[in-house]
Parts: sequence; structure tokens; C-alpha cells
Amino acid sequence: MTLRASNAEHLHCLNSIASAAGLHRGMPLADARAICPLLSTRPVDLIGEGRALDGLRRWASRYGPYAAKHGTDGLIVDVSGVPHLFGGEIELLADLEARLERAGVSSKSAIAERRAGDASDRRAHRGSVSTAFHHRASVADRG
Repeated sequence: MTLRASNAEHLHCLNSIASAAGLHRGMPLADARAICPLLSTRPVDLIGEGRALDGLRRWASRYGPYAAKHGTDGLIVDVSGVPHLFGGEIELLADLEARLERAGVSSKSAIAERRAGDASDRRAHRGSVSTAFHHRASVADRG
């Protein structure tokens, strides 16, 4: 998917095949076509992407009481006190990733004591756990 910025088209979302070919988010479309002449693209629907992220945010509340947007393409979920319900942190992440994969959503997820670089780190409760996952290329990866 492409996004017009700075008077040029740039890659906005990619599937795993495009990434494996060396293309990356933000790459000018002209450069991408030089690498992959048969590249198929379409303009990104930012409103639709926002709606999809809102839907994922609501869905992610199954993993914790607080889920919020993190940037334009990610979520962060407070999973404090939740991992034991899934058998542990590893099992919670496995469940999350398996469900997203079945839904056709490409993701990266992790659990940490607190969000890195967050100004609220100083106020964070000891032992609080958060997870962040990104839905980059979620629409492009859907079959």
C-alpha cells in the first residue's frame, strides 16, 4: 500500500513477500519498482486503517483491562495480573499471536515491565506488565 507524502508516493504497508524482497516502509515507490518491477500497489485507506486499529483495540481488551492506541499502527495493553489466566506470559503471547495470525493480522508482540521511554515510568507500579503489538500491513496481509 502506498501513501502520498512530500509530493511522492511511498510504501506504507507491506506484506511479508515484499519485505523479504528488500522493500521497507517509507521507501519511495519509484525505488521499490526498481527492485520489484511487478510490484502491485494501491493507495492506503488511512480512515479504514484507523477503524481497523480501533477494532483491534477493543478486541485486545480480552488480554487486559486497559488497551490503547500506541502511535498510528500499534497498541499497548496493560496485562497486569492477567498472564496467569493463560498459563503465564509466554502462553498469553502465544494465544495473542495465534489469534491475530488466524485473523490475517501480521504482528510483533512483547511483554515488558513497563513501556520503554515512557515518561510515566517513574510512576509505574512495580511488576506491572504491558504488551505492545503492531498491526502493520494488516489490511495488505488479509487474504
